[in-house]
Amino acid sequence: MWDRTAGNAYRLTELIATTAADEVTALLREPAGAPDLTAREVEVLVCLRDGMANKQIARALGISVRTVTVHVSNLLRKTGTASRTEAALWAVRHSHRTPSLTPRSQP
Repeated sequence: MWDRTAGNAYRLTELIATTAADEVTALLREPAGAPDLTAREVEVLVCLRDGMANKQIARALGISVRTVTVHVSNLLRKTGTASRTEAALWAVRHSHRTPSLTPRSQP
């Protein structure tokens, strides 16, 4: 969507008006390219997906809570999500494209 409208709200309205509903839905669901996540961001995203709080993530990964906060902020920006919950849902929806996001098997 962004590539086709350059973020212009008027162009977005025009695109929606002239594009079939299923195409608009597909454009909204699938971004133009997968975000370039670092290995650590993927680890943090998996923890978010698993419902962990920042303090739990920090303990699990051996990093500071502040560093977790920075990673979460970067994840929200890179995935285009507005909350931790949306980022977790994003991880679930995109696990087929990113093998490292695949749920861990339970022993």
